[in-house]
Amino acid sequence: MNNRGFSAVFENMNPGTIITVVTFSGDNIGPAQFVTFDPSTGLVTLKEFSSVTPSDSVVVLLLADRIESIKFG
Repeated sequence: MNNRGFSAVFENMNPGTIITVVTFSGDNIGPAQFVTFDPSTGLVTLKEFSSVTPSDSVVVLLLADRIESIKFG
């Protein structure tokens, strides 16, 4: 990935893809729906669903270079 972290993955990811990410600080985010990636800022936008009420969701913005791992599905 040429030292670009997960940026190349997000640049090619289809909106609506369900993922779970782990950040370098150890936070688990997801399962969440991928919304968009801005390559100029490195910001990833996800829509995380509530485990209590599936109709409730939270928009999450995070930096692609602060992600440690991505799980698909």
